[in-house]
Amino acid sequence: MSVRRQSFKSWVDRMALRNGSPPWTITEASGLDVRASSDVRSLAYGVVTTPEACRAIAAATGLSSEIVRGMHLEMFDGSAVDLASVRVGDKESVRRAETREWAQLFGSRACPTCLAASGGVWLAWWKLGWAAVCPAHRTLLVDLCPRCRRWPQRRRRDIGPGDLWRGAGPEAGGQSGTGLPWQPLSILPVSKYRTTSAAHSGTRVVDTCTSSATV
Repeated sequence: MSVRRQSFKSWVDRMALRNGSPPWTITEASGLDVRASSDVRSLAYGVVTTPEACRAIAAATGLSSEIVRGMHLEMFDGSAVDLASVRVGDKESVRRAETREWAQLFGSRACPTCLAASGGVWLAWWKLGWAAVCPAHRTLLVDLCPRCRRWPQRRRRDIGPGDLWRGAGPEAGGQSGTGLPWQPLSILPVSKYRTTSAAHSGTRVVDTCTSSATV
């Protein structure tokens, strides 16, 4: 799975898992001190980035600025969303965008089949409001847990970031690090979308937005 379409939060979680370290150590290396912030939203975490953060990540990992920017929602700026006014550290600019834009700035839909096949890679376009169908598997993206009605959420400890689903019920396996129940993504029910036009449309929109991205 190319890192270019992975969300920044997914990349951080996977890097942390690979290195056996907490996710905040990876974000600190990119210049984002999430431990010192009282509101991570103000950092526009995963929404937009800065040249300084891109340079820090490049120095630590070798990833180019183009790839780093491509893991943020700003890759869709000017096509699916308008994030030109969002600034890292400006809480009000982030709040306005969160209210205005048709996207989950800090949440995400998910395709359980994609997550299982990729080892837990969460794609950036799943965060967009029009993201509804996985064009690869022709299934509806999961928006909320059918039991607790919470967003899907990767778990950062013990197993992989794509292996668990938050909020399904304690009988499914245990409790998450936040005290919320979780279950394996592999047993999460998925719904097939029988009409191929929606899947084809989703592919075209993703390709169009990606090709027009200013990264």
